[in-house]
Amino acid sequence: DAFASQLTSRLAMSPALYRQFVRNEVIESEIGYAQGNVKRPTDAQLQGLYQQYLATASSATLSAIQVRSQAIAEQTAARLKSDPSQFDAVAAQVGGSGSQQAAQPQKIPLNQLPADLVATLQKTPKGEIFPYVVDNGGAKTYLVIRSGGVETPTLEQARPQLEAQALQQATTAGKKYLT
Repeated sequence: DAFASQLTSRLAMSPALYRQFVRNEVIESEIGYAQGNVKRPTDAQLQGLYQQYLATASSATLSAIQVRSQAIAEQTAARLKSDPSQFDAVAAQVGGSGSQQAAQPQKIPLNQLPADLVATLQKTPKGEIFPYVVDNGGAKTYLVIRSGGVETPTLEQARPQLEAQALQQATTAGKKYLT
């Protein structure tokens, strides 16, 4: 009943229509596998897809305070290492108005971070606070970062999404075959 209610409200689709929609997709994908030259992915292929998937699926949770200099970054990091509970208060005090900071944890895909920061984060324990310098062609930005850890989905966690990609290819091939 809850599922039927959710279908009706979120997808504007009755349970009977949804069953027919799923039935059609299953039939089309099976035709795609059987007649459309689409192969079910092997475990080795899924492993390869998983390696590609990791580039965008792995993320780091970070909190950051932007400061004006390397010295302030090092002093602030040392101060916060001695009392990590003060991170938000120090962010408000040191950052001041108009600074770019994310005192609240932000989840950021690893592929959007500098390679040296990713390497540091992968070696850094969760909760560690450290100074970091972003060098963008001579323009430097000084940060104090608190690591919330790096998340990397396992193959088993990613398997449904990876298999869904292959299933979509089979469904497309099945529709084309039927047409």
